[in-house]
Amino acid sequence: MRYGRCPDSITPPPVLPFISLIVTAKNEKNVICKSIESTVQIDYPKDRYEIVVVEDGSSDGTLEACMECANKHPGIIRVFHKDMSSGKPSALNYALARCRGEIVGVFDADSMPSPDSLRAVASRFSSGAVALQGMTKSEANGGFLARLISHEHDAWFNAYLMGKKRLGLFVPLSGSCQFIRRDIIDKMGGWDERSLTEDMDLSIKLVDARVPVDYETSVRDKEGCPVSVGALYSQRLRWFRGWIELILPSIPKTFRGRAVADAMVTLLGPLVFAMFPVLLAVGFTLSLFSLQVPTHWLQVALNPFMAISFLSLLTLAGAAIAFLDRGSWHRAILWILIICLYWGLLNVVALVALLQALVRWPKKWLRTAKVQP
Repeated sequence: MRYGRCPDSITPPPVLPFISLIVTAKNEKNVICKSIESTVQIDYPKDRYEIVVVEDGSSDGTLEACMECANKHPGIIRVFHKDMSSGKPSALNYALARCRGEIVGVFDADSMPSPDSLRAVASRFSSGAVALQGMTKSEANGGFLARLISHEHDAWFNAYLMGKKRLGLFVPLSGSCQFIRRDIIDKMGGWDERSLTEDMDLSIKLVDARVPVDYETSVRDKEGCPVSVGALYSQRLRWFRGWIELILPSIPKTFRGRAVADAMVTLLGPLVFAMFPVLLAVGFTLSLFSLQVPTHWLQVALNPFMAISFLSLLTLAGAAIAFLDRGSWHRAILWILIICLYWGLLNVVALVALLQALVRWPKKWLRTAKVQP
C-alpha cells in the first residue's frame, strides 16, 4: 500500500485518537520524574492517552522513582520492569506489546514535551500522517559544548529536516518525539533489537515500504545534551556505527525512488567523515614522498585549494554560531577553533565506528549521560 503525504494545514480531528507514549529508562533516577511530570501535564484528555514506562534493569532507584510518579497519577501511568537490560530497542518492543493506543509515541527519559504536542499529533494523523517526527530542542545548559550541540540540533531540525520535508525527501526518525500508527509499526515488525540505531533502521524500513515520515515543528520537546566530550564520543560512536551497518542492507533498495536514494546518501554521511582522517594521512605521506620526486602542477594547485575551501567552511560555521551566540569577535575566533576541533572529533569517531563495524566488534547499547533540560 502506498501512503501519501499529509497536507501542511492542521485541522482539529472530530474524535481524538488514543495515544500511547513510551518512555524507556535505565539509571535515569535524576531526570525521569521531571520528564514524566511534564508528560502528565500535556493538554490532552487524560482518558485518551497513556504513559507506558519501561524501567530497563536500573541499579540506581529508577524503578522506585517511576512507581512514585505512577502512584501520584493513577490510571495514566503504567510502569513495567525488566530485570535484564538488552538495550533500548528491546525495551521499546517490550512496551509496544503492552500499549493500547492506535498511535504510539516515543520519548527519551529526559524529554519534556510541550503541552500542546499531542493535539498537534492528533491533527496531523487525522490529516493523513502515518509516521511523524517532532522537533527536539537540546537545552544549552552549560559551556561551549552544550551550546555547540544545541546549535547543531537547531540546524538539524530547523533547516535539514525542514528542507527534506519540503523537497519530499527522506525524513529520518530521531529516536525521541516520534509517533507512528500502531498498525504500521506492527507491519514493520517493531524495532530491530540487533540495531544500535533502531530509529534509523525503522526509518529505512518505512521509506522502503513507501510510508513517508512527516515532520512537524508544532510537535516539540526539550531534552538534555551530553555532559562531557566522553559522553558525546560514546553517543556519536553508537550513531555512526549503527548508520554504517545499515549501508549494505540498504543498497538493493536505493533505486526504488528519490526518498530511498536520499536515505542512502544520509547513511553515507559517517562514511564520508571516516574518510577525512584517511585522506589526511595519505596526503601527508604523499607530500613527504613528493619531496623526493617531481610534483605535478595540478597537485600543487589542488591541495591548497582544498585546504582553503575546507577551512573557509569551518570558519563560516564558527562565525555563524558566534553570531547566534551574540558574542564578540574574540568569541567568534574561539568558536571557529571549537568548530575545527569538533569536526576533527567527528572524523575520528566515524573512523573508529567504521573499523568496529568492519571487524565486527561486540556491540553494546550504552546510556548517554546528559545535562538535565
